[in-house]
Order: sequence, then C-alpha cells, then structure tokens
Amino acid sequence: MCLQNLSHVQQTSTRFFGRYRLSRHYSELNGQSPAALHFANPPRLLPKDFILPKRLPITEGKIHFMRAVSKDQTIPVFNVNWSAGLAQPHQGVWATLFLTTSGARLCIYDQAPHGPKRRCFAHHPFPLVEPVLPLAAEFQKPATPWLQNFFKLSPNYSTRSSRLFG
Repeated sequence: MCLQNLSHVQQTSTRFFGRYRLSRHYSELNGQSPAALHFANPPRLLPKDFILPKRLPITEGKIHFMRAVSKDQTIPVFNVNWSAGLAQPHQGVWATLFLTTSGARLCIYDQAPHGPKRRCFAHHPFPLVEPVLPLAAEFQKPATPWLQNFFKLSPNYSTRSSRLFG
C-alpha cells in the first residue's frame, strides 16, 4: 500500500498500529505479540503526593522514533535532518536518542531494540542546551529479583543497573 500524504497516513495508522501490536508473526518475539511484551510488567504509579513541576527537566533515558529514510538518506528528528548512514532511501528505521548526564547521542538502527541482530546505520552526537539530570528514584525501574540477589539489595531499592538489566 502506498501512502500518498499525511492525511492518508493518519487514516490508516490506527488500523495498522492495532494489527501490529497484536501480531504474533515476529520470529524475534518467540510467538509473543509486541503488546504482550510491552504490557508484561504491571504499571508503576506516581506517588500520591507527586506534584508536576512547572518546567519538566530533561532526564536520563531513551526516546525512540520510527522514521522512513528520505531520498537524500536522512531522517527528521526534532525538526533536524540527520544522516541515516548506511540506510537506504524509503527504508524504515528505528532511531533512539540516548540521554545521559554526560551528553546525548542519536543512533539509527535497522530495527527495534528487541530485535536479535540489529545493526547501527549511523550515530550522531546530539547537542543539548539544557543539562540532563539523573532520573529520580521514584521513576526508575525496580531492580529485578535476580539482580537484587546478585547485589544483595532490598526489594525497595532501585539502581541504575536495574535500568540496564531490568
């Protein structure tokens, strides 16, 4: 199916996304659907006394983008065209913006993070005007049981390593 314009994309995206989320044909997912994997863990709720700040800081983490490579082998991310490196025009790519306290980097891959053999087509330093702050403890993933045992952590303790392995 050829998508002629943004309006056509918007009309068909809801149907496509619903089918994609429930599809079990991805060999990399071992018979599970993307929805089953994404919702395997129970949601974490904000503390009852949480107050949203007036201005949200940039915090450590990842932001993912799905993009189509343009004819000039670039992809748009935050209104800037970035070289997609080895990716081919019209190819779908997965871009991830990695935010750390030491800086930010945009990496462009051939597939999503859960893919078994994904290739990095390009990576770019990503300039930021504001500093990146550490992610507050209440927003970090709880440590997984095997990791707690490995580090002898209490069940309520959360670490940066849990975000890497959890």
